[in-house]
Amino acid sequence: MMNFTPALFIAAALLTTGPAFAGKSEDGRNSDDRREAMFKNLDANDDGSISKDEFAKPHAKRFKQTDRDKNGSISLAEFETKMIERAKARAKRMFERLDANDDGAVDEAESAAHREHRFARMGRHGRHMMGHGDREHGAMRYKRHDDDDDRRKQSR
Repeated sequence: MMNFTPALFIAAALLTTGPAFAGKSEDGRNSDDRREAMFKNLDANDDGSISKDEFAKPHAKRFKQTDRDKNGSISLAEFETKMIERAKARAKRMFERLDANDDGAVDEAESAAHREHRFARMGRHGRHMMGHGDREHGAMRYKRHDDDDDRRKQSR
């Protein structure tokens, strides 16, 4: 069975958690607030910088939690189990955010309200429509990876 090194696991963990730090969260905090909280959480000695040891500590803890058979490596089955747990937790959070009346079901009105909220966040200036500039604004996150301006990310 394939085993993952700690460095590979850390890289995968960072890649899968990165999107969680973009935009506003369900508690209303923006990405700057979350980045600041994450920084403070990692800066254990509160010296204004994150050492290699401070950075490694939460990842080492996550590695140990994922290594269920405690053999010092993570098998594909252990990795899949952890990713499935995370996906289920994310799906539950998303469902709870959609289920505005807490009845355990999402009806069309709740779905429409969520759609309206998302649309409002995409447009700029609080308008009730999106224009070409809004599309360009949303696409800017890809721009830094689009070397030949073909609107596709370049592989590096």
